[in-house]
Amino acid sequence: MKHGRFYLYESKQCLWSHVAVATSFIDRLTGLTTRAGLPRQEALWLPACSAIQTWRMQFAIDLIGLDKAGHICRVRRNIQPGGWVHLAGVDSVLECEAGCHYPLEKWLHRRLQFVRTERGSW
Repeated sequence: MKHGRFYLYESKQCLWSHVAVATSFIDRLTGLTTRAGLPRQEALWLPACSAIQTWRMQFAIDLIGLDKAGHICRVRRNIQPGGWVHLAGVDSVLECEAGCHYPLEKWLHRRLQFVRTERGSW
């Protein structure tokens, strides 16, 4: 699995320092289902994705939908286990802890930048 960090493009503020990128079928299918929780600085990014499932998850998450250029175009908060969510018009989905402290709704249309790192915490 690839790893990296997400920054707010304009300010270069690091938002998530440990981001796993789910590109393989197994990584995308498994997602966060093997985790009991998600620390504040960790996130899962699903490129080329507009819908996620939470059927076997053990905790709630927040979702950030990004367009192809990395702009925030959708935010869904406190998604509970046991269902699925479609984010219309997004190119990729970022999953993070429920109750994420960033003002994501105020950042609609702002660009995030992904920077790949050699290793991640996963």
